Amino acid sequence: MPGSIDNQLQQSVLHVNALGVVHSADNDPDAAQILMKHLNLARKEMQLLFEEKSKNKQDNLSGGYSSAFSSKGCYDSDSGPESEGANDIVFGASGSSAYMSDSDILSIQAPPVPPKSVGRPRENRFPRMFEYRRTRCKKVNWNSDGT
Repeated sequence: MPGSIDNQLQQSVLHVNALGVVHSADNDPDAAQILMKHLNLARKEMQLLFEEKSKNKQDNLSGGYSSAFSSKGCYDSDSGPESEGANDIVFGASGSSAYMSDSDILSIQAPPVPPKSVGRPRENRFPRMFEYRRTRCKKVNWNSDGT
């Protein structure tokens, strides 16, 4: 019976602290983003813990003992669903400082590129009048000398 009182007290303290954090994040959107990030990380760690506990129960029933969670530690960067690719996050930007979901990333489009002009530019096709006369005069002078 004393264990249940400790458990109830722990649950009450947890609820009071969680409500205090949620109420403090109501006023500031940046604080809400931080809270969501940490809640998602906590949810993933708890899911990993539950999976390891169920795996350990199955291993203990079969006679073997394997605890990958206790050997790696709960804050190991290689442990968890992120490294296994079990998430729906494909691009990995939702947990970064960009705060973008996959749908936001997929909605990004490249800016329109103007079509490239085809052929020679107009300046080269139709030279100016004074350039045309100058080049023609040089050719005539060059040919009239015979050199």
